[in-house]
Amino acid sequence: MSVSFSEKRSKRILTIKLALSAPPYATVNHNPIFNGVGLAVETYPYYNRVTNRLDFSRLLAAFHNAPNGSIMVLHACAHNPTGVDPTREQWNAIADVIIEKGHFAFFDCAYQGFASGDLDQDAWAVREFARRGIPMLVCQVGHRISLWLQSSNDS
Repeated sequence: MSVSFSEKRSKRILTIKLALSAPPYATVNHNPIFNGVGLAVETYPYYNRVTNRLDFSRLLAAFHNAPNGSIMVLHACAHNPTGVDPTREQWNAIADVIIEKGHFAFFDCAYQGFASGDLDQDAWAVREFARRGIPMLVCQVGHRISLWLQSSNDS
């Protein structure tokens, strides 16, 4: 006998943990969605307000300490609201922990192209996770994209 997602949720069998970075600007958007489907939402350290840098050691420790199989919400680039992104070496260390712990990567990729001005560079983390076979979901919104058109008749 199979049990549907809604049956699991109604019976509180679903115990998946989902972690958002702190400061949790994204909680305005993410929390109602994730809470609405019964996911327990927690935060992990991300930004050090004293150094104005990524709080990498605390972030990595939180990923290590999260229950196996947690969903880790990651900003692929242009972390909102800090604008601070991991280096490629840090992304690789994050990927190592996600693999080790069996976590699931949930990439919020709302600002691809805005961090560096290069779509390919801003997609590096997502592509690296894919290359390494890490289970993931990538969300990208189109309402932030605008297009400048100029006809050949314009001066």
